Amino acid sequence: MEDVARFVLDDAALAGRLKSMRHDVTAALERAFPGEALLPARDTPGDVGKRLSTAGEEARMGLPGVVRANVRRAQEGLRVLEELSKLAPTGESQTFKALRYAAYEVESELASSL
Repeated sequence: MEDVARFVLDDAALAGRLKSMRHDVTAALERAFPGEALLPARDTPGDVGKRLSTAGEEARMGLPGVVRANVRRAQEGLRVLEELSKLAPTGESQTFKALRYAAYEVESELASSL
């Protein structure tokens, strides 16, 4: 999304907001799950989902379709982080929730600009 705002739309303000959001996600993740806390959960060879796919994954309706898919993936990911961070004693779930709602706003801006 950030690269589309930057390189396709030439929108410095939107690209800046997206960059800030990206850094906010990274900082919140570090606060909720510090250091290497999540690394033991990654089992790439045994990941049952790495071979799962749907027919729609390979097709996109141009750049708007790519952007839509990526925005929605970000929103879904933020929702998962919001829920999982409720298990951590740091209170970061509200940060992820705010970022998810910001992603909803960004989706509208990107869609109308494309």
